[in-house]
Amino acid sequence: MRQKTNRMISEEQRQEICQRIRELRREKKYSQKDLAEILGLERSSYAYYELGRVQISIDVLCTLTQLYDVTADYILGISDERNPGKQTDQKAD
Repeated sequence: MRQKTNRMISEEQRQEICQRIRELRREKKYSQKDLAEILGLERSSYAYYELGRVQISIDVLCTLTQLYDVTADYILGISDERNPGKQTDQKAD
């Protein structure tokens, strides 16, 4: 019989996700209401993501990565690089 693996995230990881999505929203000067409308949610439902009461769904995560031009790894706290594959402004030789 196969044993189920519990893949719950820690409280520390949950807080990291909350902090990152809050910071990204504020950087873009969006209100929670703005984000809720973009995501097709009620404002209170979006607020639950920032408070860590609800885990972010894959659909919401994908939308946030596109909106903020960051990787899912950044939002999830796996990486501190926002978009490692993106070319930065470099002088051409």
